[in-house]
Amino acid sequence: MNNTKQKGLPENAFRELKEGEEYHPVMDSQSRPHEITAWSLTLGLIMAVIFSAACAYLGLKVGQVFEAAIPITIIAVGLAGATRRKNALGENIIIQSIGACSGMIVAGAIFTLPALYTLQAKYPEITVVGNAKTFPMIKNFYGFEDVSHSLIVKEGDVLELGSHRLKFIM
Repeated sequence: MNNTKQKGLPENAFRELKEGEEYHPVMDSQSRPHEITAWSLTLGLIMAVIFSAACAYLGLKVGQVFEAAIPITIIAVGLAGATRRKNALGENIIIQSIGACSGMIVAGAIFTLPALYTLQAKYPEITVVGNAKTFPMIKNFYGFEDVSHSLIVKEGDVLELGSHRLKFIM
């Protein structure tokens, strides 16, 4: 590996490697980049809160949420440049990873929970099918404890539904 400081992607990132040629990524496995820092954690959590609120508003207003990863990445890269942070690639990945969870969490809360309440009210005899982690997650995350008819399935179980058979692969 040569010791010159690389700026941007190497030339061979855009083509197939030749016989015996090596690819050296921007964040080399031998380096110790700053990834999990107070900056990345704080900014990631702030982005998660802001984009969770935006996703919740849009989800409740128009019935659709959006993927926040791209806008969060653009904001993180812009802020890193504006604050002149050096070697911020690892930090930006952490910021994007934390913040991007916002849409998934909100969608789960605003679409799944009302569906469970509605289905249980309309069909009191309904059986909710899930794995061993499903029901504690529903109870702890949503505060929804009344899943009176539940069926816990595990890998390879087969559920007979009259003319249909469901095989569970996890």
